[in-house]
Amino acid sequence: MSTSSASLATLLRRDVAAFNRTTAGPRAEAPLDLRNTDLRGADLRLANLDSVDLTSADLGGADLRGAQLTSVVLEAANLQGAQLGGATLTFCNLVGADLSHADLTAATLKFTRLENAELSGAHFNDAHAEGCDGSRVNAIGTHFDGAELKDVLLNFARLAGSSFHHARLTTCSFIEADLTEASFEDATLSDCTDMNSFADGTSFNPNKKGSQKQ
Repeated sequence: MSTSSASLATLLRRDVAAFNRTTAGPRAEAPLDLRNTDLRGADLRLANLDSVDLTSADLGGADLRGAQLTSVVLEAANLQGAQLGGATLTFCNLVGADLSHADLTAATLKFTRLENAELSGAHFNDAHAEGCDGSRVNAIGTHFDGAELKDVLLNFARLAGSSFHHARLTTCSFIEADLTEASFEDATLSDCTDMNSFADGTSFNPNKKGSQKQ
């Protein structure tokens, strides 16, 4: 990371509002390079991180509530226990990122890549996800209660013990996903594929179960 990038990383940690003002122009010309930045436990509420490269950055326990993240690269980043409630993630790359036990309550994720990400124990309650690729995620014991998922790929995902209570799922794909003991009580499912794969002990409420494709 260059000296200027290090300075921006320090500014981001110390003063989010100043970071937002300082980087508004430069980021319009080229992505900001903050790869491998240490932002553990940082208060990043309402940060504008559009077009920032945070590949392999450490954001464990960081507070990103209400942050704006468009075209952000978080590939292989550490977001364990991060607070992302109400954050907006659009066209982001979280491939291989660790979001275990992160809180994404009421977050919005659109056209975001999450392949091979670690999501175990994370909370996506009341979140909205559209056009996202979560293939091969490890989401054991993850909470999607009240979430709205549309056109989301969860192929080959490990979803054992996950909860989708009162969730609304439309044209989602679960090809060869592990749904062992996952719970879809009071969920509404429409045109979702392969819901029977590896579904031992999966719990559905038949009065709420929508149409599925086998």
